[in-house]
Amino acid sequence: MTLIGLFVYNNYVTIISDILLSGNPRFNDPIAIPSIGDRCNKEDSVFIDNLEKIYMFSSKSLIGFAGNPFHAQECIKEIQLLNDLNNLNAINEIIKKYKEKGRFDCIYVNKNDGKVNLLATSEIFEDFSNFNYVCAIGTGTSNFLKYLRNIDENFKNYLSYLQDKEIYNKVSNIEVRIFLVFQVLIEFYKDDFIQNGISLQKRYGGYYELILEYQDHFRKLSNYHLCIWSYRKNNLELKTKYHSIYKENGLYISKLDFVGKSYTKEEYKLKKLEDYYSNLEKGNNTNNKDYNLEYDGILSIVFTFKEKNIISNVKFLIGSSSFEKSIKLETIDGNVIKYEIMPEFKKQILSLISLREDSKQKTILEAK
Repeated sequence: MTLIGLFVYNNYVTIISDILLSGNPRFNDPIAIPSIGDRCNKEDSVFIDNLEKIYMFSSKSLIGFAGNPFHAQECIKEIQLLNDLNNLNAINEIIKKYKEKGRFDCIYVNKNDGKVNLLATSEIFEDFSNFNYVCAIGTGTSNFLKYLRNIDENFKNYLSYLQDKEIYNKVSNIEVRIFLVFQVLIEFYKDDFIQNGISLQKRYGGYYELILEYQDHFRKLSNYHLCIWSYRKNNLELKTKYHSIYKENGLYISKLDFVGKSYTKEEYKLKKLEDYYSNLEKGNNTNNKDYNLEYDGILSIVFTFKEKNIISNVKFLIGSSSFEKSIKLETIDGNVIKYEIMPEFKKQILSLISLREDSKQKTILEAK
């Protein structure tokens, strides 16, 4: 199934989308999934591919879908034939037609003259205090809305660090929105980290694409490093490191899992919807600078543990220096044999961990 979640903050659109395509395992070969935690028994796996579920008509219009990809293909083709991505009435009628066919949900987003236009087969919420609009589709909807509600209700605590003017003046609007969407990701990753891929049981997750509005364009976040850390008994360990980058023919993800002194390395390529259907017009190339937001930084999630492996807190660090300057990987023949955390970066993470456990502030944003 799917999770596609959207929120609009300060009139800027941010979207999170999972990557898993499910199907009947009797007729399809099982696939590897770039998830944290258990990937499920491959023989019982319902996942048949890793797929980009956000189709960009242009840098101003996009659609995300859940359910039957054949319906998504036909729906997109009809919208393209309109030759007018601002014709919301006509697009809405097309969406309704495919919704009635069953096993199809979608969110259509258009930005025109500074106004956000949303069409969706699910409810569009406008009752959040700090977000203009919130909407989600797929089996991950209830969790996404729960996490957004918590952020909304505790918004001042989440952004209290930014109230320091010296820091706030250094933080861009885009970094604040990256910070907010990663508060949601923390919850999904936490569930997978401690419950062996619980989201996979609901047929969503694996990994997530992030789409943010930047300089009047919808762009996919690219070329960043996501690091998952474990901190217990004064020992800081790098558990998993992702690097994702968009190229002309799709999204490439590399993953390193560290277990003591050993590690495993896996690489994945996500298919684009038009790769499945040769008669579907090519979407905008994600290697085009207008559709790709390069973010050369490290996004770190730190799980701190008490006794019996119970997580006592989860904290987040964003906008550090580049990966190569912060974490040094020692390799032989291209294989990682050990890693070293550079002193300044380790100091930042330990400072993050040392925040008072009884403080209401659970997260922190570290500006570049």
